Amino acid sequence: MKKTALVLVVICFFISVVPVAANEGGFFPWFIEHLKKPGPPGPPGPAGPQGPAGPQGPVGPQGPQGPQGPPGTAAGIQRVIYGTVNADGSILQGSEFSVQSATPSTCSHDGSTIPCTFYMIQFLQMFDNIPVCTATIYGAESFQRPTVSIVITGTSESALGIETGVDIPNATSGGSVSFSFICLR
Repeated sequence: MKKTALVLVVICFFISVVPVAANEGGFFPWFIEHLKKPGPPGPPGPAGPQGPAGPQGPVGPQGPQGPQGPPGTAAGIQRVIYGTVNADGSILQGSEFSVQSATPSTCSHDGSTIPCTFYMIQFLQMFDNIPVCTATIYGAESFQRPTVSIVITGTSESALGIETGVDIPNATSGGSVSFSFICLR
């Protein structure tokens, strides 16, 4: 009985609305518009895939400079010895080493004999392991003479061997050249 009454009320409603809306030509658009109205939002769906990376942003300002570290140290470096040795074997700069010998001799180069000098540098305090060393000609020596060479002949915890030479074929002296070196561990 209740269902019949409800159906009867709905039919009466449509009977009264349909002729008025039909005359105005707006019932069906009104009805469809009401069907299109969105309901309440549903739960959020799963996250989508990651999008492409955006462009790099501008570089930020430089931070303040840190404090000055102690001299002769850097990250991972425990000890540094450096110096400059004159052609005669005297020390021009540096400390913690001595030059045990500056022995002139001759070396073989491109089938010729050239003058060279062997320098033995002794570290006053040994390194705990064999250091990494490099050496280079000091001052304007390399520009004022013919070809000048410098070679590290050996390193140990306590010494560094360096040989300098000047490309003057068949000369017996003159291979002594000032140089600088640095060793670190």
